[in-house]
Amino acid sequence: RDAPAWAPEGASMAAQVAYRLCHELGRGEASAWATYLASLPASLDAPATWSDEELDLLDGSRAGKAALALRDAWRDEYDAMHDAASAIAATTTWEAYRWARGVVASRSYELPEGLGPVLAPMLDMADHHDTRFCALDVDRDATSGQIIFSLVVPEDSASSLRPGSVITSNYAGGRAIDPRIAVDAFGWLPDGRAFCELALVAAVRRSDPRAAEKLRQLRESSGSSRLLYRPGDDVRPLVAALRDLVDDAETARAAGVDLVARTLATLDEAEPVRAAAAAKVTSTRRTAFAAELVAAEREALL
Repeated sequence: RDAPAWAPEGASMAAQVAYRLCHELGRGEASAWATYLASLPASLDAPATWSDEELDLLDGSRAGKAALALRDAWRDEYDAMHDAASAIAATTTWEAYRWARGVVASRSYELPEGLGPVLAPMLDMADHHDTRFCALDVDRDATSGQIIFSLVVPEDSASSLRPGSVITSNYAGGRAIDPRIAVDAFGWLPDGRAFCELALVAAVRRSDPRAAEKLRQLRESSGSSRLLYRPGDDVRPLVAALRDLVDDAETARAAGVDLVARTLATLDEAEPVRAAAAAKVTSTRRTAFAAELVAAEREALL
């Protein structure tokens, strides 16, 4: 996880790990991590690592916008690397850095105490499961000071393990993974679902003298200024909360409907772009996934 000496000052912890990955790749067989590097996948599924033509398949969708924003941030890191270390930059293309950054985003573990992400060989091969998973244990060797990672099998599952059993981890800190993170970081959609996000703060009238207090209540009730819901969820608590937060239910309903209508219009307007992109790109699992993802976002909105 340690950044190379030439890493740009002020780089994020995730970028520092990606810089180190590029540094070790440049060393080839001389790298102490050569065996591990050879085990990493040659391509990744996260949309931010897709080609420009493949990203056009997500035009108009939330996932497409998120992928482009992520790529822009990674590009800034890559440009900073060029400015800081011309030698490593000469052997690392933008595509190679994008791959390295995708590896960090999809395969790293977060160290406790805010020490940032780290790549842990072998452990990063464990798939995600929302409920049945091994706990990540992080310890430090008293003699060498090295950090030791292990996946601990829950006691209630240990007796059922047999040779060949699948060992799973959890990518969301022991919780069910947010579908947006699953798409943006890993390139898969759990249960074929996408979340619909509505900016409910738009339903609070600016002229309302109690607007600030209502926004405060909304933030405290949801952890942010937005609420998330999924098709099939019980919306009665949401309706009740809105009645407390806005002057009347009609205002909230109108704001929500307007936002959904505009989002659906964006998806519809992008349909010709996606159709043209699909005609140019060789049909792969990415083209199928893109179609599934756009359809899931539309369904969630409706």
